[in-house]
Amino acid sequence: MNSRITIAFLILMIGTLNAQGNVVKDSVLFSQKVVRDDKMFEDVWRAKRGTLLLTSQKMEFKSKRPNHSRFDFSIPYSQIKSIRPFYGFVIPNRIKIKTETGATYRLFTYKKRKIIKITREQMAST
Repeated sequence: MNSRITIAFLILMIGTLNAQGNVVKDSVLFSQKVVRDDKMFEDVWRAKRGTLLLTSQKMEFKSKRPNHSRFDFSIPYSQIKSIRPFYGFVIPNRIKIKTETGATYRLFTYKKRKIIKITREQMAST
């Protein structure tokens, strides 16, 4: 009885290790704190601050506050139609992102050239 349990446990462990080995590693290429300002009329009095993560697979925005989680997004590079600087309201440190589905996102950041460069490189490689 003990040997059957041990063999079953070993088979289960080998299967688990094999499944974990097949997971695609999504490494972070760049990370920066940004402000999402395209939804300025939703929850007007609070800034939608968060972190922009450029990984090897996608661009991802995670807000700092749990009650702003509806502003989070994750876009695979293959779904990004364009990314460019946005010069609206006399504030030059913005990025505008358009997706293939027609959704647009606007971020306020101080490293816009680096973000655009990394994103365009990843778009070209996919």
